Order: sequence, then C-alpha cells, then structure tokens
Amino acid sequence: MEQNDFKPPDRDEVFHELPRADPFFDFAWRVRLDVRMAIGIPLNRVNATSLPSSKVDVGWSKYDNIVPDPQASYQTDIIENNQHPIWNR
Repeated sequence: MEQNDFKPPDRDEVFHELPRADPFFDFAWRVRLDVRMAIGIPLNRVNATSLPSSKVDVGWSKYDNIVPDPQASYQTDIIENNQHPIWNR
C-alpha cells in the first residue's frame, strides 16, 4: 500500500485541530495519537494458525529511559489472529 492511499480527514469527520503552539504560553504537554491500522505484522510461529494477535501500548513518563506507570499508559483492544488489524480509534 502506498502512502498516497491515505487522505487527510474531512471537516465533517470527528477531528479536532489543536490550537497553534505559543512559545510564550505556560502550557502542559498535549499529545494526540490516532491508532488506525497495521499492515503486514510478522507471522506468529507459536500460534497454530501462525497469525499474530496485536495490540498497541502507549505510555508516557517525565524522564527519558523510565518505564511509564500503569496509570500513565493506555492499551488498545487486542485484535486476535490478524496480520492486518484495524483499530480505527
């Protein structure tokens, strides 16, 4: 699949643009992460069907090389036995 197969979201879709960053504004960091899909996840040699079961873990911490606390992390649903999972969240 080529990169030009993806299109930016239309205005009628659920999409909220973040305001422009102001370097003089005292702010807290904000991050938006859209988990849509994965393509061609490697096959699982342990599973009888050899298809992988995938999930995405996202976490954050205040410092580099520190494992995030469970309260500061998020996990998507597991998509069972699928090499091309779609989360669309």
